[in-house]
Amino acid sequence: AVNGSMYWSDEQLRELAKIAQKNKIEVIICPRNLARGLIENPNNSFTMMNWQNTKEMNVYCGEIFRCIEMGFRGFLVWRKGMLRYLGPLRTQHIIPPETIFKLSTFDNNANIYDFLLAEELKADTVNTANNLSLENLSEIRERVSVVMDIHITFWQSVYEKNENGQWVGPFVKPYDRIEDAPE
Repeated sequence: AVNGSMYWSDEQLRELAKIAQKNKIEVIICPRNLARGLIENPNNSFTMMNWQNTKEMNVYCGEIFRCIEMGFRGFLVWRKGMLRYLGPLRTQHIIPPETIFKLSTFDNNANIYDFLLAEELKADTVNTANNLSLENLSEIRERVSVVMDIHITFWQSVYEKNENGQWVGPFVKPYDRIEDAPE
C-alpha cells in the first residue's frame, strides 16, 4: 500500500490485513499518504516528504495507530526524525513490539553513517538510496546488521515540446523494461 493508507477505508484495510495474515505475507504500509505534492511539483519532493509541523506529525502517527487497529504491523517511515519518535513507543509497548519500521528510500540512506544511525534508532529494515554501487553496499554491509533493502529506480528525464514549440521539462518517466535503463 505505497500510495498511502488514507485512500483505504477501515473495511478495506481490515480485509487486506486479514488476507495478509492468512497467507503469512508481511505488509509494509505507508501511513497517511506518500509524497504529498510530489507529482504536482517534483522540485519539492524532498521538502514534501518532511512533516512541516507538529499537526502533520500527529496526523501521520494517528494513521499508524488506525492501521495497527486494523491489523497491520509494518510501516514505511520516511525520515529518521520520525523513527526517533516511534522507536520508544514500540519499546514502551504503546506500539506493539513486533511492529516493523522500514526506513524509506526517501530518507536517502547513502552511506555508512546513515545506516548506523538508522540501526541506532531501531529501524528493522532500511531502503538504500537509489543506485548505490556494489562497493558502497559492501562497505555498508560490513559495518551494520540492519536489514538492507536495495532500492533501484529506473527512470528517465524527458523534455517535450509544448504547443508553442518550446522545450519544457524535465518530466520523470519510468522505464518499461530494465534493459532500457542506462548503465
